[in-house]
Amino acid sequence: MYSTAAFTLIASLSLFPLSTLAQATSKPSLIVFGNSLSDVNNKNYFTNYTYPVPYWHGRYSNGPVWNEYFSFFDSYPLINFAVGGAVSNDSFVNSISGENITLPSVNDQISIFNKTFGNLYPNKTAIQNDIGFIEIGSNDVFYSITGIASGNITFEEFSSGYIYSITNAAQSFIKMGYRKLVISDIPDFRLFPSSDSIPAPLELTIVDYIQRTNDLIYETIKILNSQSSAVDYVRLFSFYDSFQAFSDPQVTAALNITNISDPCHVVNDNETALVFSCSNPDQYLFIDGFHPHTRPHALLGAILSEFVKTQNFSLSTDVVLEIIKKYNISSISSTSNPLFFANSSATGILNINEYNVSTAIQNANSIAQNKNGTPGTETKVGSANSIKNSLILIPTILISLFILV
Repeated sequence: MYSTAAFTLIASLSLFPLSTLAQATSKPSLIVFGNSLSDVNNKNYFTNYTYPVPYWHGRYSNGPVWNEYFSFFDSYPLINFAVGGAVSNDSFVNSISGENITLPSVNDQISIFNKTFGNLYPNKTAIQNDIGFIEIGSNDVFYSITGIASGNITFEEFSSGYIYSITNAAQSFIKMGYRKLVISDIPDFRLFPSSDSIPAPLELTIVDYIQRTNDLIYETIKILNSQSSAVDYVRLFSFYDSFQAFSDPQVTAALNITNISDPCHVVNDNETALVFSCSNPDQYLFIDGFHPHTRPHALLGAILSEFVKTQNFSLSTDVVLEIIKKYNISSISSTSNPLFFANSSATGILNINEYNVSTAIQNANSIAQNKNGTPGTETKVGSANSIKNSLILIPTILISLFILV
């Protein structure tokens, strides 16, 4: 079923975590769908989620994540519907793995986005320069490991279902009138500290699945471009190559990172308590077994910034080293950060124009009015503890110059 259809679908003074302002936005937006590598406190909107690792305000890192850095570097308003733990399609992954995943998949995220914004842009020129970004696949692999090990999940079954799912997601986004879309491939599983528990022969099999699936993603993107005159482009952004670059000794030295193989924070087998925390997190590539430190996220955002500006962008060690220097990535940390206001550590509010699922739903009409040229009143992304409560706007007195472009 999946195999036959896969290629035919083809400076703030705000004193509170919520701020209200009127502002016209003419710049294009970055619209992100994905999993925990991209989540900006969305999982807490859909489930009561707790985890012992001290993540930063719902980000699976110790500071902002890659799409927030891109938003800062390129002054793009950010609309983020990515959900930690998400897969490409719940039905597909559940069917091959026996899991019971109910979090919004990337297809569900796009559906929620469509229900929120789909009827608000009668004039599609308002969104023609927006960039969609689909980042998904790591959890599809994670939930399939047992089946791959037993031989119950073949490459054909995994790859065809995955390609079908991301193709459907891409087409759904394009049908809304968006003309620019970037799709990531799947990062190299071996680079995550959690992969140390996987036997070497199985690890090689998993990497083979990832590499061959990534080849199919590339071919699918070519088909999407050739079959749709409604798009300006669908492009591949390689998380695989980017994560490979993170482990390059020259790159880690330039980032002032000394530990690329161990997690800063280690949890027990039940994932209910910390058993170890490093004292120098800025020297670690990974904050836990799966998720990078905020500095590699900054590098990823800077790489994407150059990618968007360059049609035939090619990643190499020399290019990455130049990007680190150009964007001063090595100076970025969880305490010293160009995205931070004086109170960002307490509020989770960053020096960007940003909406997660909660604040996007709450402010959808205002966001659309701004893009259509009629300014509205907005509520911005707040702290991790206020994400659900932010659905109800509590009147507050703000002293704010919170104009984020």
